[in-house]
Formats: sequence, C-alpha cells, structure tokens
Amino acid sequence: MARIIKNCICQPPQPVVSVILTNHIEGLAANVIPPWYPEMFRRGYPAAQFGCDLCHATDRCNICHTRHKFAASEGRRPEACMSCHMGFDHPDAETYGESKMGYIYHLEGEHWDWEKPLAEIVPGKDYRTPTCQFCHMDQGNGKFAHNPVTKGVWRMGTVPPKGIDYKSSLKDYPHGINLPPLNYSLDIYSPENKRRSEQWVSVCSKCHSPRFARLYRENLNDFMFEMWRLQDRAQAILDDIVANDAFEVPIRQRDIFPLGDILADALGPGLLGDAVYNAFKTKAGKVPVIGPILGLHGLFATGRNNPSEIEITYADMWFGDKAHAYKGVAHGQQDIAWWYGAAKVYQKINILESQAIALKRGKKVDEFMAAKGRKNVAGIVGSIVGIVAVLMFGAALWKKRRETQNS
Repeated sequence: MARIIKNCICQPPQPVVSVILTNHIEGLAANVIPPWYPEMFRRGYPAAQFGCDLCHATDRCNICHTRHKFAASEGRRPEACMSCHMGFDHPDAETYGESKMGYIYHLEGEHWDWEKPLAEIVPGKDYRTPTCQFCHMDQGNGKFAHNPVTKGVWRMGTVPPKGIDYKSSLKDYPHGINLPPLNYSLDIYSPENKRRSEQWVSVCSKCHSPRFARLYRENLNDFMFEMWRLQDRAQAILDDIVANDAFEVPIRQRDIFPLGDILADALGPGLLGDAVYNAFKTKAGKVPVIGPILGLHGLFATGRNNPSEIEITYADMWFGDKAHAYKGVAHGQQDIAWWYGAAKVYQKINILESQAIALKRGKKVDEFMAAKGRKNVAGIVGSIVGIVAVLMFGAALWKKRRETQNS
C-alpha cells in the first residue's frame, strides 16, 4: 500500500511502499512504559531521558532514512543501524563493526551497489560480507521486510530460559506477573523458536556451509545457557542479601521502587499477581526488585539509597556484560565476547561475593553495637538506680540519727 512521506521542505513528497509494519514502533512504548521513566519525571529529572528518547522515537521512518535525502540506499547500510544499536546494553555496532564481516564492509563497502534491493543481492557477488539489514531483515523465501526481529530467539538475553535447574529466585520467574511482556519464561526449544533458529541457519548458509551455520547456532545457545547459569549464581547472592535485609541502609529506610507507591492500585493483583501485588501494597512500594527485568531500575533511575552498590553491580553484570558476551558471540567478535563480556561476568560474580560478605559482616557489627548499646544503657540506668538507692538509704539513716539525738 503506497503512502506519502513528507520528510522536509527541501524535497518533494515521495511515495513509499509499506511492505510490513516495522517492530520499531514498539520501541517507543518500550521506552516510556517502564516505571522508571515516569518516576524520573516525577522526581524532576526529565531532561536526562534524552539518551533513551532519541533512539526510541521509532514511530517514524527518518530514524534510518534521514531527512533531506530519505534514501532507501542509505537505510541499507550498517551505519543506519549503528547510531542506535551500540553501547552498553546492545553493542551491535561494536561487535559487527570490529568483526571480520565489519572489516570487509569498511574496506569494500563504498564500491557496493546500495541502490539494489536486498532481495536481489547475491552474496559473494554484490556483497562480499553480510550487513545488518541483509541478515536481520531476511524473512525467508527471498523476502525482506522492515522487521528485524522475526528470527529473534534470546530476547537480548533478558528473559530467563527454561531448561536450567535454577537455585535462585529465577526459578520462580515471572513470579506470577501477568503483564506482557513480563509474563513468560523463554523456551528456546519451543516449536516456534526452533523454526526461528532454522531461519537463522538458512540465512547464515548463504555465506557459510549449513553444517558450520548449525554448529555456530548451537554454540550460541550453549554459551547463553552458561551465562544464565552464572547469572543464577549471582542472583542467589542478591537473594540472600534481600532475605537478611543486609543492605547498607535497611529496606524500610530506602526510597521506594519507581512508582512503587501506586503500582499496586494502578495494576491490581490481576496483572501483578497476588505475591507481587501484596508486596507493593503492604510495604508502600519499598520493595527490593532484583534481576530480570524490572531490576534494571538502578541503571535508569536513582532514589535515596535505592539501588545500592551491590544491586548496581549485579545489574551491570547481567544487563551490560552479558549483552557484550551475547552480541560478541552472535556477531563473531571474539575479543568483545570474552574481555568485555564473559570475563566481566566472571569478575562481577566474585565482586558480588565480596560485597555480600562485607554487607553481612556490617549487619552483624550493627546488631552487635545495637545490643551493646542496650546493655550500656541498662548498665547506666542500673547504676543510677543504685546510686539513688544508696543516697535515699543514707538520707534515711541521717534522718533517724538526728531524730535520736533530738530525743
């Protein structure tokens, strides 16, 4: 269906054929719906949201096909993706750009025909290496569309997968929540995800042998299961701190979880589930939220003493470091996969263990000092009572002696 794009004053309107509704439109909702976004407005920090707003304003075409040109050829180049898909939480630009695929593109890309539609590209002839669009917009059967996630399986590594014997609270995910997209755990081997994985094997087989493509895909799955087992170990560390309220500042004295004072009434037990609803309702929003997915609030918002250092360390590990590991393996960039990914995950787990030991020791010291303080107070009160009793006894003796002398 043709529609008219009015992009700027320097260029007349252009007819554009819409093949499929892009999932990028969902990016806008994903930005403003999480509770930390309105919470930071409520606390007086709206301008800082610029870093999220600019990329998540994806309800428009010129985020990839920029103004004053609005060219399909521009949107086919990796740079159209890289201005947003980069950095801490989705290092696609870095992992693709520094891979062998990226280097070949940087060396030869200026000589490729970017006017040619993706469906007409012959790998090895038109492109000697794949681009973001050539892989991610492939819908199968020779069709390409503006939806880069139809083959997505791992959800950026943010949703706990089935198939792991979790020891931490991850075993209870999604904790009774019925609110999409927080209401499911990931089944990597479901019929739908098997179909998507086969689509990836088909895409990768355009440049590699099917055997290599399948083995690489299986290795990615194995790698991600390893990362989740490590995250389970880290989550258990935080579970213990929460259970013992061993944070530097007790939970009751910290700021609320973003919008924690209104979430229960706004969403109710039907969406939150009874356990989560009751926690927010009875504790007036002062609920420690750890791990996937809402435990990310510490990276997007700040409250007084919430989150604490150990919570931020954990969020950095599972959302940032694990993302580098995942993207590094997926895009064939081994150095990022290891030094900026898996190695950081290993290091952060040991840092978490050390932080947890220090916190629990600190709690014991506080309890000891509080108990000693009570004993000291009791001792002081006892001494005062004793002194008063002696004085009263002495006064009574003195009075009796005076009375005896006078008689």
